[in-house]
Amino acid sequence: MEEVIKIIGIALILSLSTGVQNYIKQVQEDTLSSYPIQIQETTVDLTSMMERVMGEMAEGEETHEDGKIYSNNIMTDMLTVLADKKQTNNLEELKKYIDEGNNGISDNANAIKYDYNLNLNLYRTDTSNGIVKVNPSTVMEKLGMQQSGMAMGSDCFTELLDNQELNDSQYDVVAGNWPQNYNEVVLIVDENNKISDYTLYTLGIKDQKELEEKFKNNEVLEERITEITDKGFIISKEGYNIFIPISLSGITRSENIKDYKDKVVRFRLIECKFRPRRIIGSIKAVLDEEKNKKIDKFWNEAEVGKKYKGKVTSISTYGAFVDLGAVQGLLHISEITWNRNTPPNEILKVGQVIDVIAIDVDKENKRIKLSYAEKGPDPWKSVEGKYNINDILTVKVVKMMPFGAFVELEPGIEGLVHLSQICERKITKPEEELRIGQKVNAKIIDMDLENKRIELSIRELENTSNEYKE
Repeated sequence: MEEVIKIIGIALILSLSTGVQNYIKQVQEDTLSSYPIQIQETTVDLTSMMERVMGEMAEGEETHEDGKIYSNNIMTDMLTVLADKKQTNNLEELKKYIDEGNNGISDNANAIKYDYNLNLNLYRTDTSNGIVKVNPSTVMEKLGMQQSGMAMGSDCFTELLDNQELNDSQYDVVAGNWPQNYNEVVLIVDENNKISDYTLYTLGIKDQKELEEKFKNNEVLEERITEITDKGFIISKEGYNIFIPISLSGITRSENIKDYKDKVVRFRLIECKFRPRRIIGSIKAVLDEEKNKKIDKFWNEAEVGKKYKGKVTSISTYGAFVDLGAVQGLLHISEITWNRNTPPNEILKVGQVIDVIAIDVDKENKRIKLSYAEKGPDPWKSVEGKYNINDILTVKVVKMMPFGAFVELEPGIEGLVHLSQICERKITKPEEELRIGQKVNAKIIDMDLENKRIELSIRELENTSNEYKE
C-alpha cells in the first residue's frame, strides 16, 4: 500500500507542474484534431447495448433439455437494443444554436466543421484522353475492387479546418503557401515527403491504365530491392511498398540474403489488396515459370548423340548426376571410365563442369542418360589381334566373386579366372589363394570378343617355368 501511495503522490505532484499540464493539453488537442468529436444525424447508445449483453452473460445460462439445440440470441438482442436506443439529432437546430454564440462552445473548440453529405465532383481539365473524374475516385471501380469487397474511401479531398492556427500546429509548409482562394488546394505528404500513390493515380498524375495493367495482366516487373528484413525483401515502387517473403524469394541455402540489397530482380504480383494495404510479390513464381520454359525447350530439342556441357551436382558409388541447366542427367560409372574398378570420385568432383553426350533419351518419363566425353575410345575395339588364346600374361587381381576372380589385362580390359582355374587344390573361395592388387601370371584359355569376355587360367601354369605369383 505504501508504494501505491507514493506513486499516486508523484503523479499528483507532476500534474501540478505547468510543463505537464501543457503536455496534456497538447496531447488532447492533437488527439481531437485527428479524431474529432462527431455529432451525426442518427446515433445509437452503444453503452446500453454492451450492458445488456454483458448482463445476460453474467446471469448465467438457462437450463435446457439435453439433446436439443437452442439459439443464442446475441445478434437479436443487439439489434433490439440498437432499435430501442437509436436517437435522431436535429442538426439544423444544433447549427443555429452554435452560430448564435454566447454558449461557450466556440471558446472550447479550435474549429467547427459541417458536412452536408454532398459529393464534390471534380474532373481533370485535360480532356485529350477523354473526361476523367478525379473525385470521387473511380480507380478502385476500374480495378474491380469495389465489387470484390476490397473497397476503400473514394474521396481524396478533405476540407481544411477553418482555424489557421490549428492548421499551422498540425502541418509544416514544405513548399508554397496556404491556400488563399477557393480554387487552391494543399498537397499533403508524409514525414518522408511521400504522397500516396492512390492519390496520384486518382488525380491522373500517374496513368490509371498503367495501374490496371500491373494488377490485372499479371505482368512481370523488374525492380531494385530497397530493403531487407528477417522476413523477406521490400521493394519501393512509385509510392507503394511491395513485400516479397523469404519463401517466395527464390533464394537458395547457399546464398546470403544480405547480398540481395540493391539487386535488381524480376517478380510478379500475386496479391494486391488496398484495405488493409497488402501488396505481395513473388520472385519464385517468375523463376519457376522460366525454369518450366527451359525444361520444355530442353525436352523438345533433346536427342541421342547430342553434346551438352554440365555441372556435376552429386557423386555416388554407381555414378554421378550432372546438371544440364534445365534438367539433371545420370552419368553411370560405366559411362565415366572403362576401368570399372576406379571409383567415380577419383575422376570427377562435385561442381566440376564437364562435357557429356546423351546416350539414351526418355521424353515420356523425362529421363536422360549420359556418357562422359573424356571416357575415351572403347579399349575392347583394339583387343582383336592383340590378345590370343594360349597367350601368357601378367595380370592384376581387381575383384573377388564367389565363383572366381576378375583380373585386369590393361585399363578397361578384364578377364575371369574361374574358381576351378585358380589352383590345383580344391578351394571354396578365391580369397584362399589370391588377394586384391596381387599380380600373377595367367593363360588365356577362351575369348568371346563380341560379348567382351576373356577367360584365363592360373592353374595351368602351376609347376611350370611360367608360374608367377607376386
